[in-house]
Amino acid sequence: MIRGERCPVVGRICMNMMMVDTTHLAAVEVGDQVTLIGKDGKDVIAAHDLAGWARSIPYELLSRLHPDMPRTLV
Repeated sequence: MIRGERCPVVGRICMNMMMVDTTHLAAVEVGDQVTLIGKDGKDVIAAHDLAGWARSIPYELLSRLHPDMPRTLV
């Protein structure tokens, strides 16, 4: 999600990068926060949801997040 809006993934996941379609957003800038798992605005994406879409389990997805990826603990 970017700015509280879900953005569809386009193309394939490339190592540790992915591309998303942001054409439905008014303006996207370098440095905008992107939420892969968690709450952004009124929407929430849980690890369980992400795992279901990937046909996996939450533990596998969480353990594969790169250690350099910023995290906010609440």
